[in-house]
Amino acid sequence: MPLLSGVLVLVFAMLSVLHLYWAAGGRWGWKAALPQVAGRKAFKPSAAATVAVAACLAGCAGLVVVLAGWWTLSLDRRLVAAAGYVLVAVFALRAVGDFKWCGFFKGVRGTAFARNDDRFYSPLCLLLAIGLFLVTAHFAKSGAHVGGNTRAFSIRDRHVSFGSVLLGHSTSLKGIRS
Repeated sequence: MPLLSGVLVLVFAMLSVLHLYWAAGGRWGWKAALPQVAGRKAFKPSAAATVAVAACLAGCAGLVVVLAGWWTLSLDRRLVAAAGYVLVAVFALRAVGDFKWCGFFKGVRGTAFARNDDRFYSPLCLLLAIGLFLVTAHFAKSGAHVGGNTRAFSIRDRHVSFGSVLLGHSTSLKGIRS
């Protein structure tokens, strides 16, 4: 799961940075990033809304970091797993779509956005949902009794480099305490 988790974190981080770029006024990729009606964008999100999307995507990356065990929080494990499953549903629903503008079953076709949505956006959302499901299921299954406590978890004295995380091992693990 470390490699999959790393890929998910990287994708979410890149998408977050792209949205921050757009919020700051960047235009690369902007024309095909929103649904279109009669050659015009169906809506124009504000910079604040775009920053909010970037923050949500960064939050997705953060949740994957926690699900992977690279960063721990003193939270109920079931709450963390539930958050993971909520994201699975969000990205799966985005892949299916709203039956009008976006998703595999959209009604509006023939625009630059619709073509990109069919080729890239919806398949990416489906892959993100599958990846999040696998990472969340692994988290829920493998960590049910960390430190003998099913509710809260924390790992202390753990030093991990990015390379060791991707390879699936830590350079130092002195103890697991609940």
